[in-house]
Amino acid sequence: MTYLTNYRKILITTKTQYETVEDYRNFIEDELSLILSDNLKKQILQTIEVNDNLEIISSLESLYNKNFELDKNNFMNLARMGSLSFIDQSWKNHLSEMDYLRSGIGLRAMGQRDPLVEYQKEGYDLFEDLIHNVKLSVVRLLLNFDKISQQNNDLDKEKKKKHQMLIIKIKLEEMIHVLRVVGLNIKNAE
Repeated sequence: MTYLTNYRKILITTKTQYETVEDYRNFIEDELSLILSDNLKKQILQTIEVNDNLEIISSLESLYNKNFELDKNNFMNLARMGSLSFIDQSWKNHLSEMDYLRSGIGLRAMGQRDPLVEYQKEGYDLFEDLIHNVKLSVVRLLLNFDKISQQNNDLDKEKKKKHQMLIIKIKLEEMIHVLRVVGLNIKNAE
């Protein structure tokens, strides 16, 4: 639930940054489109008033809880593995961005700015972006767990069907082989 708690903070703190309701509505739609599929986003936006953060958050929490109850073990494994995967990939990107920043920071001295202070500020901003992107990616993954679970079930069914077809094929080949052997023995006996 900590993922949604962090997302709640994002929604509540950003409401004060927008002057009009329409600007905030666009922000909410953009954020929801980042973490939800189009169908779920439309469903949530149709059933609630965008001005009410509590309704949005409760809708997201109910979706989260529904997915959690769907399959607790797989849900927690997906959360764990997804978090690690997103952290790993994002950290690699962050390191390359920091390297790029380091290579260009020397030019700041010509602009009469302290390169060390500039590097620290921009590095901190990049790190904050890293944290935000990881949280957002994990929330998106967990809120779409039902789709992922359904896709895995479809793949499992497909694998089982292919496995059954393979077994049937092997048994048929064995029967054909036995019939040929028996047929040869009958011809040899005559």
